[in-house]
Amino acid sequence: MRESEGEVTLTEPERQRMTEASMGGSLSWLERSDGHRTGQRFDMKKMGVYILRCANGRFYVGSTDDVERRLREHAAGNVKATRHIRPIELAYFHPCDILTRARQLERGLKAKKSRKIIERIVVEQRMAWAASSVG
Repeated sequence: MRESEGEVTLTEPERQRMTEASMGGSLSWLERSDGHRTGQRFDMKKMGVYILRCANGRFYVGSTDDVERRLREHAAGNVKATRHIRPIELAYFHPCDILTRARQLERGLKAKKSRKIIERIVVEQRMAWAASSVG
């Protein structure tokens, strides 16, 4: 991930990991939670749990319905939790087919309160206990 003037661009390997990890699901589009009002739709490839590596060496865990937008928000300083620990780097992204599953995985990971577990996920580039999130 590269950050320049508040914009975040995924590197080709990061984009490829996101794409490969999200393949295989029978649903390619899902309506947003407020889609019944706005008619907006989003690509499920961007929805999931993410781990950021922050400038202070710590990790930040979050979930989103659009990872590229959320990374731009973090990089621009629009997220209170990471505003003072930029720059940030996308260390891991786990796609999910529904936002509810992404939120559950985020809560579960935060509940473990274990840097070792997060580091293992980042190194192995997989969240073994969450293998059934997509598809």
